[in-house]
Amino acid sequence: MNQNTTPIPPQPSKLYLRLSDSRICFARYEKRQQEPVFDFSLYHIQPQVSLHQNLRDAIGTEALLQAPIEETVVLVSTPITLMPLADFQEEDCNTIYNYCFPQQPGRIFYDIIPAANAVLMFSLNELICQDLEQCFTNVKYISAQTPMLRRFSTKGIHHQVQKRLFVYRHEKSIDVAIFEGSRLIMANSYTAINDDDVAYYVLNLVQQQSMDNGNSNIYVAGNPVLRENASNKLREFISNVYIIHPSADFNRHPVAMHEHMPYDMMALLLD
Repeated sequence: MNQNTTPIPPQPSKLYLRLSDSRICFARYEKRQQEPVFDFSLYHIQPQVSLHQNLRDAIGTEALLQAPIEETVVLVSTPITLMPLADFQEEDCNTIYNYCFPQQPGRIFYDIIPAANAVLMFSLNELICQDLEQCFTNVKYISAQTPMLRRFSTKGIHHQVQKRLFVYRHEKSIDVAIFEGSRLIMANSYTAINDDDVAYYVLNLVQQQSMDNGNSNIYVAGNPVLRENASNKLREFISNVYIIHPSADFNRHPVAMHEHMPYDMMALLLD
């Protein structure tokens, strides 16, 4: 007896990879006519061995990595510096970044954020770049803050023209951005071990930017537990604090429904 079976769609040939101190996130995603093809895998780094060996072990064990890979996009979470798009000269990248971060040697990259009229510069350790390029095909790099800034530049803009502050809570740190309309005022990262640290940096920025504690909107994204705790702490001082729920933010897209997918990676895939 013949059985009708639905063929399994081939895996997308582009691999997305996000590095952090404790884990590597892998994803494949492709928007197709009927429904998107999406797969996600979380690999916990073994700290006793090198990154190169961790990548090799992941390639040998992760099912998601077994299909052919034609391009690899690496999401990089390292310090950034910004400059206006109108003033940007590619040949000045290394000089500017090294001046801002003399203790952050490595290969320097830049992303353009047209909606914010800004260029974002970042770097990644040269040995890490070499490890990635030895293990994967056609590697490209993008800052983890780039897809978020692209998304945040228009979020909440229809509600008000005053400044809006965004907090991304993750991995013992926060990424913070302030927009006025679509204009990017500032973006930075801070070490935040606990929620008191989050409140300290956010309240200082609110004061520096002359934002109104009673009327300014603060948006908090990130790991569900971390964003909830940070939001509760901020509400002790600021009235309008809103949690960004990925399922609502991305209209219940399958990518946004995955509980372990970092928000910056969602924003990259669904941009």
